[in-house]
Amino acid sequence: MIIPSFPILASAFGFTFGFLYMMLFVSLLVYFFSSRAEAINSQFNHLNKQIYETKRELRSMVNIRPLLRRNLVPFGDWAIDGQFGETLIGLVQEKRPKLAIECGSGTSTVLIACLLKRMECGKIVALEHLEKYASVNRKRLENGNLDSVATIIETPLREWILNENKQLWYDFEPAAHLKRSIDMLIVDGPPGNTGPLARYPAVPILREWISPGGVIVLDDTNRDDEQEIAKQWINELNATAEFHPEGKGICIMQLPKR
Repeated sequence: MIIPSFPILASAFGFTFGFLYMMLFVSLLVYFFSSRAEAINSQFNHLNKQIYETKRELRSMVNIRPLLRRNLVPFGDWAIDGQFGETLIGLVQEKRPKLAIECGSGTSTVLIACLLKRMECGKIVALEHLEKYASVNRKRLENGNLDSVATIIETPLREWILNENKQLWYDFEPAAHLKRSIDMLIVDGPPGNTGPLARYPAVPILREWISPGGVIVLDDTNRDDEQEIAKQWINELNATAEFHPEGKGICIMQLPKR
């Protein structure tokens, strides 16, 4: 048996380790560039989505603007976005509600009031627990000559007991304020920071006042709390629902006609 000499063994080991180091280096390069490629691709997809959402929002604003005429109202941030506004316009035009109730007042109140006045078909009542927003939005309605079709009720939040749980919601007794049933309920308040499932009480409290076949619109359904609220309402009302993820997310529920 021929035993390889030390220089031959050293060369073999050196080649083997050199090859392994080279493979490790190549693997690291592949990993680095593949991870970078994934990150770049993810950023590109995110940017592409933002561009798409911006185009949709601009298109919605172009569609909405003629209806508002000289009424200047904010969109985005705490106010509704253009896509939600466009969805509301379509629903009001389709359903022609005699009475719409809105939880939270703002841009949507003015928008719906403009449309109801143009169609001469109904009124909207908005509940608002913050005095500054109630005052600003009343002024907008007055300036637009919309106070004949829109009313803002300023009411604090109070504690309600629902399903043996305490929850804050508007201090609003339907029997004291409503003369007819609700054809459309728009829920965009109270804000989520008032407590878990902050908007849930709207349906238990107003349920008996909602017309058969009435419509409920819930905003911000891209948030976990609103998704859970929508699921509970759908089960409690045996309603059909459509979820729209655009913008902040919208859920439209249709009650049975009985």
